[in-house]
Amino acid sequence: PSTDPNQLVVVLVDSFLDFVEKHRANDTYQWYKYRLALFCDAIPANLTLDQLKPLHVQKWIDSYPQLSNSSKRNHCRAIQRAMNWAEEQGYVNRSPLAHFKKPPGGRREQIVSVSEYQKLLKLATDQEFKDLIIVSWETGCRPQESLHVEARHVDVAGNRWIFPASESKNGKLPRVVYLTPVAMKITLRLMKKHKEGPLFRNANGRPWAPEAVNCRF
Repeated sequence: PSTDPNQLVVVLVDSFLDFVEKHRANDTYQWYKYRLALFCDAIPANLTLDQLKPLHVQKWIDSYPQLSNSSKRNHCRAIQRAMNWAEEQGYVNRSPLAHFKKPPGGRREQIVSVSEYQKLLKLATDQEFKDLIIVSWETGCRPQESLHVEARHVDVAGNRWIFPASESKNGKLPRVVYLTPVAMKITLRLMKKHKEGPLFRNANGRPWAPEAVNCRF
């Protein structure tokens, strides 16, 4: 039960997002904001915390038959985290979604073939997008790494990018991305052009955002 039986779920979600925006990285905030906005649109606006049940989450993810289990799991993670935060902060005595079972995540087994990679390059109409595709292919780096790498991360002598532990995915160890000669050549060219801020930018000179990359693909 909640300490305030009339507390609206949408209001609590807004409070959680305010907290994330202030205390977490912007990418983390955007990740939660996108998924929680979908959840709030799917539930009645007057739904209170005491009325929230696992069935609301189950019906929500079932409304997306096109999504993979991994994507559905991430949707569930977002709203469960918001409710766990509510418990931690004292908004509720216990999360109403504590016993909800998320879908299994599964493994990513899709591999881009050489022919698919070559087709992508032919379809790319500008060098800026080609640079991003080529370096991603050459290094196998995570998408967030190619979008966030800056000149300060480049170890020229070692032909690599080094992200400090505070900027790596797990936050515990530095992350190293080794560069092929092709990837290094592109990195050096972009370092001369962008001495500060992200190296990879679109044709308008703006850093690539995940949503923009998705739209391009």
